[in-house]
Amino acid sequence: MTGPTSLSETYDAWTVQCANQSQGEKSRRLCQMSQELLQQKTRQRVLTFAIGMTAEGSKATLILPFGLLLSDGVRVQIAEEVVLQGAYRTCLPSGCLAEIEFPKEVVEKFETAEAASVLMTANSGQPVKTDISLKGFSSAYRRLVGLAAGVGSEGDDG
Repeated sequence: MTGPTSLSETYDAWTVQCANQSQGEKSRRLCQMSQELLQQKTRQRVLTFAIGMTAEGSKATLILPFGLLLSDGVRVQIAEEVVLQGAYRTCLPSGCLAEIEFPKEVVEKFETAEAASVLMTANSGQPVKTDISLKGFSSAYRRLVGLAAGVGSEGDDG
């Protein structure tokens, strides 16, 4: 495989990252775009919102903190409209994971909005809302799609 073994590019609030993963004799590149929100004082992660490409399209993976009511799942809304909804898949030492299909119509809504809200429920029953910036989303998503298609892996001309 030619080109860099890893890549990291920033598009405003979003970061596109790729790394080569060995599978026996072969190596394949896995890419994702993500935004990580940290608590200002402690620098602890509050939320990671990552998007990766699958054979069927794109999928969002959210890494959320402990202390949430898992049975309520997670929702993402733009301007009071819930655009994504999913269940928690598992909890790991890094946090609780939710994987949600990320269809084209949601991509289009993310591209035209300035922010989205991730809605969760605390174990106490209290609603929890965390906002993510969509600044740079369009450029990062286009780059992710291009990388998944094998375009521009050795430096993009534009």
